[in-house]
Amino acid sequence: MFARIACVACAIGCLTAASLSAQERPAVNVDRLRADATAQHAELLALAKQDLASARGSLARCKKGKIDTTIQTAHFIPDLAESKIVFRSRGDRLNAVRLFAAEVDVIEKEIAAAQVGKRKLVPCLREPLEAGQAGRFGSRAQVVQVIDDRQLLAEIHTQPDSEPFRERRLVYLSGVDAAGVSDGDMMPLTGRDDVWQCVGTKTYQTALGASNTVPQLRPLTEEQISELRDLLAN
Repeated sequence: MFARIACVACAIGCLTAASLSAQERPAVNVDRLRADATAQHAELLALAKQDLASARGSLARCKKGKIDTTIQTAHFIPDLAESKIVFRSRGDRLNAVRLFAAEVDVIEKEIAAAQVGKRKLVPCLREPLEAGQAGRFGSRAQVVQVIDDRQLLAEIHTQPDSEPFRERRLVYLSGVDAAGVSDGDMMPLTGRDDVWQCVGTKTYQTALGASNTVPQLRPLTEEQISELRDLLAN
């Protein structure tokens, strides 16, 4: 459902934004930001509508579900041959109907709210990552290597056009508070207030002595994030 965009706060330590001068970062690509927000909104709205159709179908089957007091399970069983649902008792059927009716109601409200608030949510970063692009991570990031107390390498999820939240990408995070962070930690970088900007690329030396170039991301300040939200709301 559309609640997939909701981000869960974690108890692990959080990376904090650092104030950076205008000379240290490129201007945000507003056109790209709006395009990413529109694309994400359309994809998530389509997923929500699919969930709504599924919940409505389950609700309809529950209402028509047969009662069979001989079955042992306390829950309803799908009869795949007839695409029906069988319940042990009328109480089980009533509970299932209430469950799916509530789910339908929640999804309908989420869709209505999403249609009204189109593009107000800062979108997830999408491929290809390029300088000036801004957005959130598709899920929690995993620390690959801590460089120092202000920089680290991490794997994040970006959101490609075809499959939301599934593309993994190695990035170089700078301007962060990495104190107490260790290699392999999962970082809670999915909050609505965690917005990052791609400032270009960063070349670093690998453990084997080779060089590798990856996108470099820096966190935006609260003031910068507020400005982005204002842009998306207009």
